[in-house]
Amino acid sequence: MKKLLLLLTGVVLISGNALAQELDQDNPIVQEFLSDEQVLRKIEKSVVSIVSYGFGIGTCSGVLVMEDEKNSYVLSAKHCIDSSTEEMKVEDNKVKSIFPAMNDDIVYLVVEGKIENKTPAPLALYNSEIGDKVYHFAYPNWQPFSSIGQIIKVNNDWQFIYMESHHGCSGGGVFNSKGEVIGILWGFKKSPSHDRRNPGQLTYSIIEPVEDIYKFLKELKL
Repeated sequence: MKKLLLLLTGVVLISGNALAQELDQDNPIVQEFLSDEQVLRKIEKSVVSIVSYGFGIGTCSGVLVMEDEKNSYVLSAKHCIDSSTEEMKVEDNKVKSIFPAMNDDIVYLVVEGKIENKTPAPLALYNSEIGDKVYHFAYPNWQPFSSIGQIIKVNNDWQFIYMESHHGCSGGGVFNSKGEVIGILWGFKKSPSHDRRNPGQLTYSIIEPVEDIYKFLKELKL
């Protein structure tokens, strides 16, 4: 059975104009403030489940960032694919093309048709900063999962978030309070808690930040 091909043509990339919203200059700008519950409901509409078939069946998550009349375009984590992958599906739609990043754990998927009941999410213009509140949604083992966290550390490659995540959350979007994608989750680490009031383990989730996503999309030259 043929392996899923890595096609490098025929993809329309997100334009910078798609990130901007048209404002009526005659009216004052009104900032939309959403509750945590409202943000999670909003981002759920853009997050998708991904299944890959090869030597076995693997599950991951992704975020829909664009669509047109023929295709949908999804960001996920690169480690969700490997040499044994023969076929991938996003929700019930077949993946047509795969564009893996060279140096980051990001992959860009071209998906056949529009994904039912899903809406593209915009990318944030800049990386979030330490202390910012962020929101995550994913489908580990096909089950919806959400969490809220705070960015606690950044370096040249990744951002670290005090936020719960699990196996199968990889590729899921991490968002700001506006519902904009600020990163793609690719891993997590559990550490013992030193807080006597909250014994147990703390989860630190790790993301590829949005500025790395922009660099990756620019490198594709699509």
